[in-house]
Amino acid sequence: MRKNHIYRAYAYLRLSVEDGDQIESDSIKNQRVIVQRYCGGQQEIQIIGEAVDDGYTGTNFNRPGFKKILNLIKSGEIDCIIVKDLSRLGRDFTEVLRYVQRRFPEWGVRFIAIDDNYDSEAESCKEDFLTLPIKSLLNESYPANTSISIRNTLKAMREQGLFVGAYAYYGYQKDPKDHHRLILDPIASEVVRDIFRWKLCGLSQDAIATRLDSLGILPPADYKVSQGVRYRTTFKKYERSHWTAVAVGRILNNTAYLGILIQGKTTTPNFKVKKIIYKSEEEWAVVEGAMPPLVSWIDFMIINHLLERDTRTAPGQETVYLFSGLLECIDCHQSLVRKSTKAGGKEYGYYVCSTNRENSRTCSPHRVSESKLKKNILLLIQYHISVLTDLKSILSYVDTIPFSDRRVQKESSRMEMLKKDYQRNMKLAASLYGDYQDELLTREEYLQLKKQYSSRCTELEKLIEQQKGENDNIFRNICGKNAWIDHFLQFGQVKELDRRLVVSCIKSIQVSEKGNLEITFWFEDEFRKVIAKIRQICTELPNQKMETFLESIGEGGVMCG
Repeated sequence: MRKNHIYRAYAYLRLSVEDGDQIESDSIKNQRVIVQRYCGGQQEIQIIGEAVDDGYTGTNFNRPGFKKILNLIKSGEIDCIIVKDLSRLGRDFTEVLRYVQRRFPEWGVRFIAIDDNYDSEAESCKEDFLTLPIKSLLNESYPANTSISIRNTLKAMREQGLFVGAYAYYGYQKDPKDHHRLILDPIASEVVRDIFRWKLCGLSQDAIATRLDSLGILPPADYKVSQGVRYRTTFKKYERSHWTAVAVGRILNNTAYLGILIQGKTTTPNFKVKKIIYKSEEEWAVVEGAMPPLVSWIDFMIINHLLERDTRTAPGQETVYLFSGLLECIDCHQSLVRKSTKAGGKEYGYYVCSTNRENSRTCSPHRVSESKLKKNILLLIQYHISVLTDLKSILSYVDTIPFSDRRVQKESSRMEMLKKDYQRNMKLAASLYGDYQDELLTREEYLQLKKQYSSRCTELEKLIEQQKGENDNIFRNICGKNAWIDHFLQFGQVKELDRRLVVSCIKSIQVSEKGNLEITFWFEDEFRKVIAKIRQICTELPNQKMETFLESIGEGGVMCG
């Protein structure tokens, strides 16, 4: 220790809940009191200031308070640093030792850790090469163990469908009774519903953003702040934010509005390294029904299908054309574009293949008039809805058939085959003892064959029960939930076309070279499966009502124009 030297000291105070620091004992105020009490008995030390890092982790040294101390050392203003204990300086074993054993001595800086009885100027500390590294290593292990514990806890919470994020999704809020549960925000949830509804009705993302701004609805970041949430985002560029097409698109693509909570998409290598690692989808924590949905899965699927298509807004309008994103060339599979012509003072719209428009040699026009489209599409939608109305009636009828009358298994060829095989093995098993008594079989042969036939009969009994279950399931499956049918029937008696009706019923419209249309309705696979089951039931349990229905829709069973 230098004689008659007055050290110009700076107190360094740090606290981080992230490191697992105990707030009660390690509070900034408590650290300050300990340092002041210590310096009161040290005449050679003069405290000229303090640097505080409140809320900064000790696992790295990227802290404003510590950087301030380094600048004061370099400018020669201080030559002593005092902390409550070694962990206040940091919890990175390597870096702590680098500063205490190398950098501070090189700079002529005295370092004191009060609770650890460490003073770099004390002879006992200069000769002790073990205590400091061991204490530093223990300090590093503490946040490491805390980090592992926190990671495991958060993983378990995610898997249970508990929300562990800092901020709720727009449209939701944290339940005041349980902050790990999300409930609907009464105001923002209605905005989200409007956004999905407007998109179905033909508004582009730009048009939706403009409408929201014109209605004075705050964008997500500003709305959170207005609700008292301390929210910060990199998306906000101006003091007063505005809705954008990108913000609207993020909402339309977010599966959270289906009530699906997806968490754990990212991680970090360890508690020291903060580099973001993006996990594969298989590693995500996905829990369905974790919160109330704001949109049906059918509407969400349709909207996201449209987002992948070319749906440009009509000139001078805020909505797209009626058939935008649905029409495609049956040959080159490119979209059809709308054009118009005037005749007799009237404007007539028509669609042509976009490939032909760019290069007439590549593909033919595949021209179709807008009026023909509207007329044919209206008729096809009306007919399809009428078929589904009859289908729902048939399903209701099937559901009323008593299981005792469902003799499907008696007329099933597979069932008959299984039963015949079972009876044959039973007869063979019964005849074995007689053959043994007549000495046609030895005892070993008798026991072996008896075991073989018994095993086969047991196997056949299981197969027969399984077949019965499959036949019964024909009814159970067909009469189960068919929400897709109600999706079409919600439109009732259709009189005219609108954008929501068209995109909700039709997935795509292919146009041939001669202008003929091939329509693909939504849920055609489900339609085919139900019709196939009805055909099977009608074959095994003939019924006039089902036969009439099946004849009316023909062999294909799928509506095309």
